[in-house]
Amino acid sequence: MWTPSVPARTPNIIVVSGAEHFEALLNAPSQRPFFAFINLMEPHSPYVDGPHFDQFETQPELDVDRNDLQDFFMGRVQFGEDELARLRDRYDSEILFADEIVGQLIDELERRGLLDDTVLVVTSDHGEHFGEHDLVDHVFNIYEGNVRIPLMIRYPRILAPGKVNDAPIQLHDIFPTLLSLTGNAEAIDSMRIQGQDASDPDSLDAMRPLILSYGYPLQVLQSFGEDHDAPRLAPYRRRLWGMREGNMKIILGDDGSVEVYDLGAD
Repeated sequence: MWTPSVPARTPNIIVVSGAEHFEALLNAPSQRPFFAFINLMEPHSPYVDGPHFDQFETQPELDVDRNDLQDFFMGRVQFGEDELARLRDRYDSEILFADEIVGQLIDELERRGLLDDTVLVVTSDHGEHFGEHDLVDHVFNIYEGNVRIPLMIRYPRILAPGKVNDAPIQLHDIFPTLLSLTGNAEAIDSMRIQGQDASDPDSLDAMRPLILSYGYPLQVLQSFGEDHDAPRLAPYRRRLWGMREGNMKIILGDDGSVEVYDLGAD
């Protein structure tokens, strides 16, 4: 599933958002650097038919087409372990679909001889829950299932291929990392960027504290329509803040709630 957008131009860079514009970007008669932000909406709920469902289908008789988050949080539907397992299978099929699309984009860069001159970043904005903490989807929480996401950066001219680093990283670290990898490290200080440059993975602090937050979920609650003020949703009408340092994590809610986890054991 492509996310449509219209290519925009600036004096020094070409920007494109949406995979269907990517080939047009590469065909543009320009020697300027390009930046492409490609937003793939799979994997994402609701999990409807996809091109790889048959490869993952194990219990087709189970009805999981009613995987609507509003119905779940209102108690109108419940999912047993088998149904949650089938939802995970559908999610896996959409991960494969996204992987296939990314592979096609990489193949196109390689075909044009651009791959090794391009900084390639693959990441996500959130994870997903399938019954963990009695939740589905990715709303109302900052648990690990929601905030622990993949991050892969490929740029063999600077980064050693196949290197894995377990040091904590946040999404706002991607901007200064890209500046550094593209020879613009001097801009990091002048722009007062909050993120950390991760272009040298060996310099990362494994005990660096990570700060998490979840704003008041007004948009999600509005999606419930006339149920938005239902008493059943009261526990979710809150802001959340969290901090993780090593394996220790604390989550605070503006309702006075406090949760502390040792992620090495829990």
